[in-house]
Amino acid sequence: MDRLKSIYDDPATTTKNKKILARRAGTKQVEAEKFLKSLAAVQVTQKALPSSQIHYIPTAGPSGMYLCDVFYLKDYLGKNQKRSSVFTVMNINTRYAYSRALTSPVTSAKAATALKSILTEINKEGKKQSWKKMKILRSDGGAENLGDLQVVLQQHGIEHEKLEAHTHERLARLDRFHGTLRRLIGEVFAKNNNNVWYTHLNEIMMNYNEREHETLSKILKKLTSPSQVTESDESRLQIHDAKRKEEVRLKVPEYPPGTHVRLLMRRTSEGAKARKMGTKLNDQTFTSKVYQILARAGPNSYEINTTGLDAKIWPYHALQVVDMATNVPQPVAKKVNKKVVSAKRLEAMNISEAEQKANIVSTRTRASKVSTRSTKKAVNYRELSGLK
Repeated sequence: MDRLKSIYDDPATTTKNKKILARRAGTKQVEAEKFLKSLAAVQVTQKALPSSQIHYIPTAGPSGMYLCDVFYLKDYLGKNQKRSSVFTVMNINTRYAYSRALTSPVTSAKAATALKSILTEINKEGKKQSWKKMKILRSDGGAENLGDLQVVLQQHGIEHEKLEAHTHERLARLDRFHGTLRRLIGEVFAKNNNNVWYTHLNEIMMNYNEREHETLSKILKKLTSPSQVTESDESRLQIHDAKRKEEVRLKVPEYPPGTHVRLLMRRTSEGAKARKMGTKLNDQTFTSKVYQILARAGPNSYEINTTGLDAKIWPYHALQVVDMATNVPQPVAKKVNKKVVSAKRLEAMNISEAEQKANIVSTRTRASKVSTRSTKKAVNYRELSGLK
């Protein structure tokens, strides 16, 4: 191990290639591989699992659960009477969706007004089909989903399931619908040769809700649109999703409580802040800090002992298991305090007028002396060369 470490620590011989490292250290590849896996510096830069190898689960739920989010169309604000976005609510199982256009800026008061209108529509349908009534609304933690919107939910006795930061994939079905909505709006633009969408929103929504839905039809084994899903159909959809979740549970690694892990950097609050500021993370894929698993949270997720703004529930593919018995800590680099450096730079520029004048006089004097010396050299050269 000492020989491997000395070879790895030397800039002239260091490498993350197990074959090259083993050859240079005169040891076996197995030992070199084990050594590399124990290095924190190697762990934090390890590539994340490709999306093609991740086991996803259906974002299903109980009867009466709905998803909500805001879909933005800011580029066309001037053509749509200041309407810049669409507030959307979707039944998580049937995929039936409701949308309302919102003017800019989007606030919780405007979202609340849109939700009231949608609830009136849902409750009207619910007189005949009570299983469609909203019991739970899942949303992200955006400002538009707080305040007035929460008051409306409380007034109707509806539970609000507010997602943690960086867990937007739990709104995946609604995100996919928004992709469909973009295409439908694009078709209207192309057909009418303009960028007006808000006057056609009701027709667009009717088109989506009443046309065949590929996923629903495949699961139910019959041509089905969101508007045609019955209560028994919903039960079949839930059974299908439950089976899929169990299949994923069996494929995902079983990590016991207490397991040490590093977290996928881009899903942390620090990583999100760096992306927002346009700062690169120096290719660091996983966190330098090591956390612990508290419990399994779902088919493909675990509860982690995070603090602050970081989420508590993490998907398995965003975790990297660390063997603390063999882990070699990463050297702690001294961080540059950008505020201090900036202050020193400003202070260096902050000199008095007297100092500025003195510097100018000094610069002119030096320039004059240099000019005089250059002139004398030129005269001497001409005399030596016999030039007049």
